[in-house]
Amino acid sequence: MNKNLNVTILMSTYNGERFLPQQLESIKNQTYKNWSLIVSDDGSNDKTVEILKEFQSSNQNLIKILDGPCKGFNFNFMSLINNSEVKGDLYAFSDQDDIWEKDKLLNSVNNFISHNDIKPFLYCGRTKYIDENNNFFNYSPLFKKKPTFNNAIVQSLAGGNTMVFNNKTRELLKSIGKNTKVVSHDWATYQVVSGSNGNIYYDSWPSVRYRQHTENLVGSNISVWSAFKRLTLLFNGTFKEWNSINLQYLQKIKHSLSDEAQLSIDELVEIRNLSFLNRLYRLRNLKFYRQTTAGNIALKIAIIINRI
Repeated sequence: MNKNLNVTILMSTYNGERFLPQQLESIKNQTYKNWSLIVSDDGSNDKTVEILKEFQSSNQNLIKILDGPCKGFNFNFMSLINNSEVKGDLYAFSDQDDIWEKDKLLNSVNNFISHNDIKPFLYCGRTKYIDENNNFFNYSPLFKKKPTFNNAIVQSLAGGNTMVFNNKTRELLKSIGKNTKVVSHDWATYQVVSGSNGNIYYDSWPSVRYRQHTENLVGSNISVWSAFKRLTLLFNGTFKEWNSINLQYLQKIKHSLSDEAQLSIDELVEIRNLSFLNRLYRLRNLKFYRQTTAGNIALKIAIIINRI
């Protein structure tokens, strides 16, 4: 396999002037040099585009700036996936306010080379949480259970800011459609790769310094407050709504997934429509799982109270 693979970095921006220069600098300083950057700006009204153009002027052949759909970051990332101007051997999602460790791309490329490139591939992993001043304060959880579709159908595994994937994965994501609503582009990526028996490498090494600040759309999930918020999402029906959104596009692309994944989709749909007693009975042999004990308890509660 060609060891000089081009990695096309897909970045979504919106009013990111405060931290964007640090992220661009960390990308520029990657030890793996065969990369290009495509940025889709979602209608920024600060200096984001100005910063991007300044970076472009000094890195002329490495960055392209596109106009986003202005419908939120998930639609923005999905528009990049479906854009015919986007080409590469591998693709890396990038947020605008993180800082990449210098070997992030090198690690992901090396792991791809060690796998069968005929299958869909996904590299992902942990992150280091930093504050607004780039001070480290914790790590994201280390998940140890095997990444499979029966996990993916009820839980996202890793942040999109850690993800690198190949064209086989991109084709599966494209089949969802750029105008189809997804809960999150990273969750969808985990689902399509695991659902097609692709290769998933979950790296325990944190490759990204994930910034936590007041403007974050998605924050850390390690605090007691975050756990309380997740329980709130369970009881107020948000988790069930997310599953409904996921099932809509999973059923749309069902023919592209493995027989086992198709059966799992059917089973989740069936469980959601069972009576209370039949839902209780299904708990005895439940094949869906989350990565932590607390998460699995919450999953069973969701099934019992019909919030799945």
